[in-house]
Amino acid sequence: MVWQAARGWTVAWAVLLLIQGVLPAVGVYLTRSAVNALVGALNTGTGWDILQPVLVPLGMLAGVIIAGQLLQSASDWVRTIQAEYVQDYMSNLVHEKSTTVDLGYFDSPAFFDRLFRARSDASSRPLALLENTGGLLQNAVTFLSMSAVLLQYGWWLPIFLFVSTIPAFFVIIKDNQRQHEWSQRTTQDRRRTAYLDMILTDRWAAEEVRLFKLGPHFREMYRSLRRQLRLERLQLLKRQTFGRLVSELIALAVVATVMVWMVSRAVSGRATLGDVTLFYQAFERGQGLMRSLMANVSQLYTNMLFVENLFEFLGLESKVVDPVAPRPPINKLQHSIVFKNVSFRYPGSERIALSDFNLSIPAGGTVAIVGPNGAGKSTLIKLLCRFYDPTSGSLEFDGIDARQFAVADVRKLITLLLQIPVPYHTSARENIALGDLESNAGIDRISAAAEAAGADDIISRLPKGYDTLLGTWFEGGTNLSSGEWQRVAMARAYLRNAQIIVLDEPTSFMDSWAEADWFQRLRGLAAGRTTVVITHRFTIAMRADTIYVMNEGEIVESGSHEQLLARGGLYAQSWSAQMEAADTARHVTAGS
Repeated sequence: MVWQAARGWTVAWAVLLLIQGVLPAVGVYLTRSAVNALVGALNTGTGWDILQPVLVPLGMLAGVIIAGQLLQSASDWVRTIQAEYVQDYMSNLVHEKSTTVDLGYFDSPAFFDRLFRARSDASSRPLALLENTGGLLQNAVTFLSMSAVLLQYGWWLPIFLFVSTIPAFFVIIKDNQRQHEWSQRTTQDRRRTAYLDMILTDRWAAEEVRLFKLGPHFREMYRSLRRQLRLERLQLLKRQTFGRLVSELIALAVVATVMVWMVSRAVSGRATLGDVTLFYQAFERGQGLMRSLMANVSQLYTNMLFVENLFEFLGLESKVVDPVAPRPPINKLQHSIVFKNVSFRYPGSERIALSDFNLSIPAGGTVAIVGPNGAGKSTLIKLLCRFYDPTSGSLEFDGIDARQFAVADVRKLITLLLQIPVPYHTSARENIALGDLESNAGIDRISAAAEAAGADDIISRLPKGYDTLLGTWFEGGTNLSSGEWQRVAMARAYLRNAQIIVLDEPTSFMDSWAEADWFQRLRGLAAGRTTVVITHRFTIAMRADTIYVMNEGEIVESGSHEQLLARGGLYAQSWSAQMEAADTARHVTAGS
């Protein structure tokens, strides 16, 4: 993935690592030469001829130090650029998966745990894994160079060096395992703190938080969770600190032991002062390198555990997929949409939403589907849009099972207006253009769609007309009422110009005057198209060609408004209740 994201920068990074891996050993070797030359010069006397042999290794050593600094700066620069590319690449992968995976996954808390971990790890862990690999490579090269330097003093020294760092390795491995286990175990608690933070800081909950004085309650919930997480982290840190302190003391004891051995050699005349300096630098740095190597291995292991979260998320498989050989798309619905013996339950739920459900919607007509909450009305919309596929039975367009078409071809047939439309915080022009991005609609089409939906008057009163930023998340934005947002959403539906129009409580935020105007405009949008209206308002349902009454996942009545009233069934009873409530409201208003 990193190679795909930043190929050239990765090559540059690897080359710099190799060079940086060799330079420390060269510096240690030149240090011995410089010290020995300096000792020789001091014993001989002064003068340019005597000092010249000293200046050469000193100059070369200075060059190595400067080169090291320059290479480090270049490496930091390359790594920063590489990180930017990798972050964007990984974020794109997560966004692509989250916008294409089955809607059913969003019904599962486990999915949000996976998404939370993937988003947390996507931008940092793959790059950290690469850096660990690079650090392992660089430190290994440096360690081998240092080992070659130490071999001249004893074949056993590199082995002794290796053994001395084993305690630190096991401490790091155990610490990282505990950290990973804690991270996995506390995913939901950390997600909950993010949720509470959103309640306390975002606009959507601000009114109720103030009206019901919820601030102290949610702040205490947040503080309590953070206190628990903080104490657990501090406990982990305490264990880590103690374990690492013990391992460092062991390493220091080893350094002291070998230095006593080397100094004794120098005292007996078997080593020079330069040898002692070189040995100390090589052994001390070698020990540090071994600790780094062990840490690199441990971090590789840990980051691979975390990267599994990312791959687990990216590996989620959709069940609503295209067939191997999709049928050609339908350009115009000719006959009907049919739900044939459809049964359905939501993923992870034991409750059956629909059971052996049958419904036929004629092409070119307007049908209304009414019924109490939980009757299954919204489930029909989700199946119709192929957000889900039936557990059994089939959904057919002109007699062809929807699963025989490509998913995109089915959805292209449909425009959807939800009860609570999505308020896109972009310009009014782009808000409407989002209804049909493929057509690259110009302002004439956009304004025509807005006029047809009754949104043109709203937009014309905005400070910059169609270029006004809607919403208040960004500077210069203008907020709309819920009913106005619905008008903008309806303009998107007009622009899409799809064969099938699906409306879910489309007038829930409109008053009776706006509702009447809206329905007249809907007739223009629905002309020659198939329209499905989900509604609780019988004043909307009564204008449909056919009304279907749903209850507990079944169609219990169907017919025109007059036919259903004449039957005296569930529809007639609900109609009477709505009319009585409306009359009562009018009398109360008139009395006041």
